[in-house]
Amino acid sequence: MEKLVSRLKEKVRGLKLHQILMLTFSGIFITAIVVIVMTSVVITGKISTRNYSSYSSQLLAELRRNLEYITNDVETKSRYIISDASIQELLLSEASGAEYNEAVRRPKEEIIRLIMEQDYIESVSVYDFQGRGFTVGTAPSYVTEYAVLEAQSWYPDLLEMKGKYLWTNSPFAGISMQKNRVVFGRAVNERDTLSPIGMLIITLDNEYLTKLVGNLSSPELGNFFIVNEENEIMFAAENVTEQETETIGGLTLKTSQLEKFQKVGGYYVTTSHVNHLSWNLLCLVEQSVVMNNQIVNSFIILLVSVIVLLVSFFIYNYFARAVTRTLGALNDVMERAEDQDFREEI
Repeated sequence: MEKLVSRLKEKVRGLKLHQILMLTFSGIFITAIVVIVMTSVVITGKISTRNYSSYSSQLLAELRRNLEYITNDVETKSRYIISDASIQELLLSEASGAEYNEAVRRPKEEIIRLIMEQDYIESVSVYDFQGRGFTVGTAPSYVTEYAVLEAQSWYPDLLEMKGKYLWTNSPFAGISMQKNRVVFGRAVNERDTLSPIGMLIITLDNEYLTKLVGNLSSPELGNFFIVNEENEIMFAAENVTEQETETIGGLTLKTSQLEKFQKVGGYYVTTSHVNHLSWNLLCLVEQSVVMNNQIVNSFIILLVSVIVLLVSFFIYNYFARAVTRTLGALNDVMERAEDQDFREEI
């Protein structure tokens, strides 16, 4: 080891001034570039993460506003429906004869128009407490069979609300294949009284809600999800992975964490909340996807630094040679002067 060090010292002593200057310059400049690149990697990483956090939060806010618009619109239309004279007439009329058929026809026409205008409404059902009524839309059997509605756990609460509304997402007891049906229910009171005479059920279209979430999802942004309070996925894109499902199932979404950007396992998770539906909105993306921007930015910085280094090397080499050439000539003259050789004037 000592021999190696001594050899290096001898080589350094044997270097010309130009070579020493170039080594010094290269060492300082390369050190500066390494520091700049490392600092840039850290900074660009934080910027990439912050930009993604901000953008994903904006998209979740947009999704939340869309859901709030849908639910507010359903609530508004439900007030119009239950106060309509034709609905009151239907629920109070006797279920027989031409008069009843006419009483059914008029509200059906109004509700059909309502459904055709709104893609997110799957069906609207109106029943009295004897099970007489109708369903308009593409509803499966659970809203066309009044007995199924009576069997639901939320049905007694709906009657006690006396005209107020209830949102629920239920698997519907007695129908195993119907899961996560988003239902708006409202007791219909007799006009000018608080006596319930029937009920209104509006069911949202699951396919519409799935598309609403799926359209936001992309490889660059990750997948978006609507989950219930038990962290069960209700609506999501089609390409959900098992690892994403496990990650969501393991989340602990406390009240203080409902608007948050966090790192969970190999994912970045952005969360939001819809209060009146008790839904959590999530966006999951792999950390490597977000860091891809950092890698690209770091590569660009490194490439620019190398180009600057090469250009600076050639420029410095040119001036260093010019300076050392003059100094070398001056040094030769001084050496001859010491030897009393005055053939050249200084």
